[in-house]
Amino acid sequence: MPLSPHPPPALARKKLPIIRFNGPLFRIHRTEDNPLHFGRRMLHRFDSPDGKYGVLYAGEDLFCAFIETLGHEPGRDLVEMRDLEICSVATLEGKRGLRLVDFCGSGLAKVGADARLCVGDYHLAQQWSQALHDHTERPDGIRYPSRRDPSRISVALFHRCRSAIRVTNSIELAWHPDLSTVLDHYEFGLA
Repeated sequence: MPLSPHPPPALARKKLPIIRFNGPLFRIHRTEDNPLHFGRRMLHRFDSPDGKYGVLYAGEDLFCAFIETLGHEPGRDLVEMRDLEICSVATLEGKRGLRLVDFCGSGLAKVGADARLCVGDYHLAQQWSQALHDHTERPDGIRYPSRRDPSRISVALFHRCRSAIRVTNSIELAWHPDLSTVLDHYEFGLA
């Protein structure tokens, strides 16, 4: 199966499928780290391919944040309590409507890509990230289906919107009131 197409040269002049989003967003992070960390490690799906800008990943609900952060190992059905105890869940909101390129629904087709961009090769997705980051419409990030649960929505925010988001709540993951519901939903046990 061929890779999803590279960003076409005409993308720079094309109107992007942008939606406005205020949140909330949910981010699971190590408690000792700042929840507004924009990574530059070039390891994740929509990271900058050369580390020039940072990207923050979150989910539109706790289910997405959990499955993308702690449930991403194939065949894994247990979560260790110590992993929960070192993490927190931050709730983020936009101070203004965040402008996100929407890759849910028809957005992929509108820019000339397909769903493999959200589930396939990271190198190619990073090229798209760069093209969207550098686009004249200057979106704040990308909204896309979760790889591990496509019914959930992930968000990758570019560093330039850091001042447009705030943390409205933070709680240790092990004590989150909805954790047992999430674990039951994905049939994860505790070890």
